[in-house]
Amino acid sequence: MTSTCSRPLLLGSTARARPRDRHWQPVHRRRLAVSDTVVVVLAVALAQVVRLGSAAPAGRVPRTFVPVLLALAWLGLLALLGTRGRRTVGSGVQEYRRVLDASLRLLGLVAVAVLLLDVPVSRGYLAVALPLGTVGLLASRWSWRRWLSERSEGTHGARVLVVGSRVAPRRCSASSPATCGPATA
Repeated sequence: MTSTCSRPLLLGSTARARPRDRHWQPVHRRRLAVSDTVVVVLAVALAQVVRLGSAAPAGRVPRTFVPVLLALAWLGLLALLGTRGRRTVGSGVQEYRRVLDASLRLLGLVAVAVLLLDVPVSRGYLAVALPLGTVGLLASRWSWRRWLSERSEGTHGARVLVVGSRVAPRRCSASSPATCGPATA
C-alpha cells in the first residue's frame, strides 16, 4: 500500500470507516483485471496484424490458436503471480515488478514451449507482442495509479496505526504521504 496517513485512528477511537472506504480495493482490482485483459488482447491482436497480416502462411497450427493461447497464458500468469493481489495493488514498485516478472516469465515459457513442441511461431510476432503488451500493461498500471491518487481524497487509503506522541498522528495527517512513511528500525 502507499503510505498515506489520512484520517489517523487513535487507540480507543470509535471512528468508523465510511461504507465505500472498505470496498475500493476489490472494485479497483476488477478494473485492473479488465484493463489487463484489454491491453493483452490488443497487444496480441496488433502483433498478429503487424507481423503476420492477412497473408500469413497457415502452418500446422491455426493462426488464431497461438495468439489466443498466448493471451490466456499471459493473463493466467498475471493472476498467478499476484499482480492484482490485495497487498500488491498500490504498493509502489512491487506492483510494476510483478507485471514485468509475469511478462518475462511468459517469454521464457513461450521460448521453451516453441523449442520443445516445435510450434511454428514467428519470432517477429513475439518480438512485437511481448514488448508491446508489457509496455501497455505498465502504462495501464501507471495511469490507474495516477487516477487513484487524484481521486483518493482520503477514501482510497488504508488504516494505519501511528505510534508516537499525541502530536504524531496530526503531524502525519497534515504532511504529505512521502514524509509519513513506515517507521524504520
